[in-house]
Amino acid sequence: MLNLPAPPRHLPEFGHDALVVCDNLVRIYQSASVEVQALQGLDLLVQEGEMIALVGASGSGKSTLLNVLAGVDSPTAGRARVAGHDLVDLSRRERVRYRRHVVGFVRSRPRATSCRT
Repeated sequence: MLNLPAPPRHLPEFGHDALVVCDNLVRIYQSASVEVQALQGLDLLVQEGEMIALVGASGSGKSTLLNVLAGVDSPTAGRARVAGHDLVDLSRRERVRYRRHVVGFVRSRPRATSCRT
């Protein structure tokens, strides 16, 4: 009888048990001849119940990351998953449902609205 080595164990996927997963997340904005890399290969894991703070200089990608995680914006490349929802593959309809039922989003600078008195 021939003794063969056991097959290699399949390693779990990066962040398989995390609530929020960003894997090599990239977001590039293009305007005319200017290209801005707002997120450059971001890796992030947030476990359920964990609290984090996003801190950084102006223009460092904090708002871009929050927009991607809230389903307001889509990444250019990489993977983003929140509560089991793969944000890269969501259709427009699924993205609206995700924003309504999974996440909450409050803009830091509300849009100006006219008030009639």
